Amino acid sequence: MIYTLSWFTLLFSRLFKKYERLISFVAVIVLIYLAATVSVDHSFDTGAYLSQYGQPPSAHIFESGYMQLSYLAYSRGLSYSNFRVLLYLLSFSLMYIGVIRITKRPEIFFLIYMIVPFVDDAVQTRNFIMFSIVVFAMSLIPTDMKRSLVRWIVIGTLIFVSTKFQSTGYVYFFPILLFLVMKESSVSATKKIVWLFGAISVFLVLLKKISLVSSLVLKLQIFTDRSNMDTAMTIYSKGGYSRYSLAIIVAYFLAFMLITRIIKIKYDGLLSSDVIKIMYCLFLTGILAVPFLFVSSSFSRVIRNAYWAVPIMFSIYAAETDFHKLDVLICALLPLSMLLLMYGDGYFTQQAGFFGDYIPYILHFK
Repeated sequence: MIYTLSWFTLLFSRLFKKYERLISFVAVIVLIYLAATVSVDHSFDTGAYLSQYGQPPSAHIFESGYMQLSYLAYSRGLSYSNFRVLLYLLSFSLMYIGVIRITKRPEIFFLIYMIVPFVDDAVQTRNFIMFSIVVFAMSLIPTDMKRSLVRWIVIGTLIFVSTKFQSTGYVYFFPILLFLVMKESSVSATKKIVWLFGAISVFLVLLKKISLVSSLVLKLQIFTDRSNMDTAMTIYSKGGYSRYSLAIIVAYFLAFMLITRIIKIKYDGLLSSDVIKIMYCLFLTGILAVPFLFVSSSFSRVIRNAYWAVPIMFSIYAAETDFHKLDVLICALLPLSMLLLMYGDGYFTQQAGFFGDYIPYILHFK
């Protein structure tokens, strides 16, 4: 009930253009509550975190940043429930600050985010902590030409810190480097690269050469300090793709069409805005996960994180466009990509182990 009420309040604040930031802030408080109270009965991840809570950092069960923070909380007498509240309070605070720095219409962002991928973030705690830091770091990128060295050092440091909670944080050095080298007119060239990369991934599957990707997955363990990552990477490399993985990949390419169309319509196909440019670069990180997703669905989080750029860019576009002038194709691609991403994540599958079985409990519908 509280989730539904919060979402519709956001919707009305947008329609009537009243108290948008205040209501967005209240919505974030609701999301903190929902994420922090996910039960171990409705999340395998939460059960795993609870069972390992109190382990010393030397155990290296998870990344060192998470281990040190959890052990500090444990040694101070905090229960895991209270520690979880603290984690989501800090993470959502960083995320909210990042969002309001990037877009003037946070209510549009949260209207989309609350549908997808909030549920994933409520379960995949370390990934959410990592990505919240990344979002905040990217919000620090200047919107003018005066890009100080100190600012870039801070951004790089924050992204490095994020890797101490989830090793995939290293991926987000890529959009920063891309931002620095990409030109305003680079959209056309990158479109060709993205479609080519996707085609190559499909051909690897058709030619049954996906083992090449599997071997690369095993080599990625050098970027983490988890003691059990060799086992985890072995499991990841032996996975397989399914209709769920394919749905996520299709959702990504539909979202790519959406983003490039926004840039074409609103910015004449140029990356003339630094905010749009960094969001575009962030979204391009998702293409790196496409071949790996054919190996294991575990890499879908990279695409979900990349999808975060979609509600941001749509919120910027919608805020600057009259409702009756919104592009029909953009408005069609948005819900279609969302539905496919939700399907790929198992939102509509009522079986044990899938989100569809747990969402009513995570959102407190039951």
